[in-house]
Amino acid sequence: MKSRIFKQEKLTVSVGIGPTLKIAKIGSDYQKPDGITIVDQSSLKSFFDKITLIKIPGIGGKTAAVLKRKGFEHCRDLINRSEDHLIELFGSWGEYLFKVFRGETTNRIRARGERKSISHSRTFIGKPHDIQKYTEVLDNLFDSSYEGLINAGFHTKTVDLRIRFNDFHTITRSKSLPAVTQSRELLYQVTYEVVKTYFTDDRGIRLLGIGFSNLEKLDEAQTDLNDFF
Repeated sequence: MKSRIFKQEKLTVSVGIGPTLKIAKIGSDYQKPDGITIVDQSSLKSFFDKITLIKIPGIGGKTAAVLKRKGFEHCRDLINRSEDHLIELFGSWGEYLFKVFRGETTNRIRARGERKSISHSRTFIGKPHDIQKYTEVLDNLFDSSYEGLINAGFHTKTVDLRIRFNDFHTITRSKSLPAVTQSRELLYQVTYEVVKTYFTDDRGIRLLGIGFSNLEKLDEAQTDLNDFF
């Protein structure tokens, strides 16, 4: 492939091959401008030992600078930390780093198309029955998802919930309305009614996700749920 591109376009390319798309991308940057990097599952640790955190997709210059001030510049500084420790340090980013280091991120390539849902989630260390903490996380996630809904010009019919408990058991729940709406008050009421039952679970919550699906863009003449009241 490299030789064919050079023959046809007179361009050099670097190639990365790995167990996940993210590792392949990191590998493609490793031997620029004209190299091949192959990483398999057994060589993940030795590969990450050689690179800096800024090479990981999603970590930009500002984030890398913050990490460096905290004493973390290379992947080897974090790769041996437990998932709980990384989450304690970085929240949901900790879970992401843990999966990247172990080749557990998704391999799916998603084609651009009509948006089917809007959601946000957060990983944290939650103590059992810490209703104040859970409500704070819920409110922030709801605000982010609702802002995304409004900015994208959608109405929604369904509220979606995802919870992972401290024993890593994960559940999803959804509740649909009789018609689509953009009513913040109504959507928050439904969200809280669905999620509040799990705030008193003895296992404690480590991840909470809030979102909306069954999205529609409405013309002014179409019916919103608010029209029924």
